Amino acid sequence: MASHKKHTVYTRGKDFYFWIMHIPEFLYPFTVRVGKKRLRGKKAYDHLYTRGRCAYENRYSPQCFFLILYREIFHFVGAFLLIGISVISVIVIPQVVAILFLGLVILFITFQEFYLHPKLYNKVYAKSILDWFVWVIPIGLYLFFTI
Repeated sequence: MASHKKHTVYTRGKDFYFWIMHIPEFLYPFTVRVGKKRLRGKKAYDHLYTRGRCAYENRYSPQCFFLILYREIFHFVGAFLLIGISVISVIVIPQVVAILFLGLVILFITFQEFYLHPKLYNKVYAKSILDWFVWVIPIGLYLFFTI
């Protein structure tokens, strides 16, 4: 019985992680014309992503530049949201704990970008490096000026 609860908690955590990962796809505001049909939202995002990836045998093509920029904006906003959470949390918890939280975030992002995403999504390492810098530079600058 206990293992079932552990599995349920693990499954919910995994589902939440994947839900967070796919927010940019669900909020994609642009349309794409495919033949006579117009695709919107996630369908438009998926179409552009698939078309761009297939052109260069799982390497990013110039067609994906817009999608990469779009996702990097979400990463940048996410970094500032984490910094904001850390700043606001100082009201409730000591500043040292908030700084340690951001340090753990950097470690998790490193693990995510260089191990998880290449393994799960067959992600190119150049994209992992770009994602890592977009996440870590704002957090690192905040930590540098805070400590």
